[in-house]
Amino acid sequence: MLDALFEGADDFEDILPHCRETNAVLVTNNVRDFNATDLSPDDHEGVVVVHDKNRPAVTIATELRRIVAAYPNQSAVAFESADDWTTG
Repeated sequence: MLDALFEGADDFEDILPHCRETNAVLVTNNVRDFNATDLSPDDHEGVVVVHDKNRPAVTIATELRRIVAAYPNQSAVAFESADDWTTG
């Protein structure tokens, strides 16, 4: 995201609108600062939160692939926690 925006970009004023414009699902591990409870589906293309950022990147990538495979299309993605897609 830094290649398109800037460090310190605001989640709701900068990042979510950029994701909307580029049809991108937002993946974030900024659980403390990012509160998506007031978002409507029209505000984003989908949000995936990674709560346990200490897991290896390959594990998180596997979880993201599972999420992608589970949805029939991107417009069906709402709000997911990658941690919920961990197996074993």
